[in-house]
Amino acid sequence: MRTERLRFPRIKTVLLIGAVTVAAAITVSASPALASTQFKLDSKSLIPALARAQVPSDVPSREVLASSVGAEFRLSSARSIAVSDTASYFVAEGAAPGDLCLVVELKSAQMSASVCTDRGSFYRRGLALDLRGEEAHSEQVATAYLIPPDVQPTPGHEPTRNASVTASSAQIIVIPTGGAGPDPAQFARVKSQTPFHLTVLADIDD
Repeated sequence: MRTERLRFPRIKTVLLIGAVTVAAAITVSASPALASTQFKLDSKSLIPALARAQVPSDVPSREVLASSVGAEFRLSSARSIAVSDTASYFVAEGAAPGDLCLVVELKSAQMSASVCTDRGSFYRRGLALDLRGEEAHSEQVATAYLIPPDVQPTPGHEPTRNASVTASSAQIIVIPTGGAGPDPAQFARVKSQTPFHLTVLADIDD
């Protein structure tokens, strides 16, 4: 039997799941922006990885997806964007038209979670996801931020990235375990005048 508890303080979503047959717990913190705004950029422009053909490694494990929590996304649109020894990171289009998603899979904990937002909100604020899984008294943590392609860190203020992660795109920022999250002031948009202010998970009250 699986039990679920959900609470929605401000723009943070936390889900706690426990299973009788598996000694595991999961916590997900997600930061989609509040406002929904139509924007004229298509999904493949906002996340270029979505434009390439899907290969088998782009699809999250079906066994892990069975215990996934969070927003629904189209599996056929999933694309791998980064991988480490402990986690895999994917982008995808949401089940809701126009939504974009960040998906994180903790490998040994056999857990995954996803967060989605509309294209306009993603363009203005990006996406963030913090996934924590516990199995056999060992906690695994995966924290990642996804930013639009025309947003870059200001020179000399690049966020600390996880050195163990192999990423196929500069859009994904994976924070080392115990590392500080990025400072929103460190980012600047280079191709338009639309303001960008990254939603940082640490800024959201528990």
